Amino acid sequence: MSDVDIGKSESSEIGSGESKNAAGNGVDSCKCRSFPLAWVLVVVLGCFLIYSGFSDNGCENKSSEVVVYYLMPLDCVDCNPEMLEDISSKLEIYVKSVESDSVTRPSVFVVAGNKSTLGLANSELNILSLLCEFAKLEESCVLQDELLSVSSAVECLSKHNISDDAVFFYTQDECAPCSDMLPWIKQLKAEGFVFHVVDVDKGEDMSFADECLTQVLDIDGIIPQFACVSNGQNRLGAFTSIEDMRSFSENCKN
Repeated sequence: MSDVDIGKSESSEIGSGESKNAAGNGVDSCKCRSFPLAWVLVVVLGCFLIYSGFSDNGCENKSSEVVVYYLMPLDCVDCNPEMLEDISSKLEIYVKSVESDSVTRPSVFVVAGNKSTLGLANSELNILSLLCEFAKLEESCVLQDELLSVSSAVECLSKHNISDDAVFFYTQDECAPCSDMLPWIKQLKAEGFVFHVVDVDKGEDMSFADECLTQVLDIDGIIPQFACVSNGQNRLGAFTSIEDMRSFSENCKN
């Protein structure tokens, strides 16, 4: 797969093929999927009701100051609480698994100091990346680096002649926020950043994602998403500014 030019009629050079039906995964029938309002409420309530008393000194957090809630959708078929228990044991942090009707995909709600965030939980790499970048847990960064050193995703990208610092844009034609971000992607490509598009409606794109990106991309999750193999990061939903997108891309290159 080669680098792509972003345009209305050309969304990827991964290839074209049969469309994948994005419905039936717990999201409404609109193909352009977005965050449920309840996710925002979870974050807001978490900030004010759970650990609002923590102090944030901008430095590395201690394990005792980090709490992780593993949110499992009702009737979840691919949840893995054992994975969170393993992370909890390795990092000596508190992890609680709970069923929630506020999420449609396995997610983690992380509280670190007086901050909180909601992130993807489809792989150990995603979770460790979130704990490293957001919670500033040094131990999670070490485990993340160890996992990346043996990551099958890096080897898979190499087989397709793609560098692991490329940003993968998970999208589809019907997604209005996706279209709104195309000018920013063009600008960042002109600045030297590498983007590759994964179109949910193109069979060959999805075959590539199934082969190489399952550690960083929630294939059954919302659209849009941005993912980076080099650091395991995933961005759920649209960027609100080109500066935020540039920062994500820079972290992927570094």
